[in-house]
Amino acid sequence: MQSNVTPVLLGADLNCYSMARAFHEAYGVISHAFGKCKLGAIKYSSIIKFHKIPPLDQKEQIMNALIDFAKNRDDKPYIFGCTDEYALFIIENKAVLSKYFACPSPSACVAQKYSDKTLFYEKCDELFLPHPKTVVVPTPDDAYLLGSLPFDYPVIIKPACSHEYWHHPFDNMRKVYVAHYRADGERIISDIFESGYGKNILIQEKVNYTYQYVATCLSEKGKITAACVGRVLLGEITPKGLGNHVAIITEKNDEVFDMVESFLSSVQYDGFSNFDILRDDNTGKYYLLEINLRQGRSNYYMSAAGMNLARLAVEGYDGASLCENEIFWHSVPTKIVLDRCSEADGEKIRSLISSNRAFSSLEYKADMKSPLRLAYLAVHNAGFYRKYRADDE
Repeated sequence: MQSNVTPVLLGADLNCYSMARAFHEAYGVISHAFGKCKLGAIKYSSIIKFHKIPPLDQKEQIMNALIDFAKNRDDKPYIFGCTDEYALFIIENKAVLSKYFACPSPSACVAQKYSDKTLFYEKCDELFLPHPKTVVVPTPDDAYLLGSLPFDYPVIIKPACSHEYWHHPFDNMRKVYVAHYRADGERIISDIFESGYGKNILIQEKVNYTYQYVATCLSEKGKITAACVGRVLLGEITPKGLGNHVAIITEKNDEVFDMVESFLSSVQYDGFSNFDILRDDNTGKYYLLEINLRQGRSNYYMSAAGMNLARLAVEGYDGASLCENEIFWHSVPTKIVLDRCSEADGEKIRSLISSNRAFSSLEYKADMKSPLRLAYLAVHNAGFYRKYRADDE
């Protein structure tokens, strides 16, 4: 086991904790998390040391803090962004940061293009990779397009540039919107543009689906060295959390793998990537939704399935590129998942639990010795029961 591995994680959420756990399991090391504040997922953790840094608009101060941390060390720390903004910060400053850190992340050129979903879909079209039918609304004056859509209502409305969107908060802000009528769409588009957001807004056909899929990959010059596909059983229900996965069963899915491999190969992608995919219930066809230029928030499902993300980043991988192991991962209590999944999935979950193939990111035995940590986990789980109970009502 290597002991001279130093992980640096920008962010303080579940993504951060999952990466820290992967490094602790692989190498027994403490991770250093840098962020504006210590969020619940990393509170009272013994495997993370938190460093407070200024907000992201103070980039020079953040750079100085990171370089000061790294420059006098004997090893070269590994640095990862755990949110879109932090991932882009690393990518944009990779030329300087790479002198002090190992940066397993894509080039600035790739990031600038595909952090914008408009350009992502254009690339998908070029590669004949299916995605939901999309209409682009560049300005408020283009909201008239809602009256002549090439698909029926209800429709999905979302910003093309998520990292820019979250800089402009407003009442009733959501990650994704559903418009049932033209008037709904006009109001949503008006609210988003009036907040100060100045990039494209996307109107999409609402795909009829039961399951969403997630694919997490590590690639080098576009060649996938490791990938894990998961079928999403349950997602977050809060407005700003929609799209975040809270329960996944991994599966060997060659069709999804071939789609993401085609995209990553075409753009010569380096580092971790994360894709969201839908499967149409009527046709069985898969549709790409987006790429995240980092490991996803639910990334521990991949580590739990036998492809430890920390070990992948440090040592690479020498096995089959696509994970074949089946496990159940969750970040909410199992009962919440069982209450909301199909009977067949419930049986599958119980079978995986009975064979010790069920995992929760935060329930890490090595980090559950502090009474304060145990108390936080109890409060965390109780909060999910309240949220899902309220949604049922």
